[in-house]
Amino acid sequence: MFLMSAALLLGMQISPVVRIGIPGGPCRVTVNGRALTLRQFNMLGRGWRRTQPEIHFIPDRRASYECVDRVLTIIRANGLTKLGFVGNELYLPENPQ
Repeated sequence: MFLMSAALLLGMQISPVVRIGIPGGPCRVTVNGRALTLRQFNMLGRGWRRTQPEIHFIPDRRASYECVDRVLTIIRANGLTKLGFVGNELYLPENPQ
């Protein structure tokens, strides 16, 4: 019920796969391309406790460590366990030794 309420309040559809982005610059989060405040994201995360969506976590290389940590803390605090980092291979050196 809470998931439906949070999703409807934020005008979002419920999805089994959620793409969470953290752009560079001020601490912000995007969920499936839609910008949310950390407070809105926390509210939405609470609603995901029952459904446990698969979270694709995509922080920008310019995102601050503090912001990434805050978002991961919200994910962990809400008991969300299906989390994977997407795009890490983009940050590898061209010729790793």
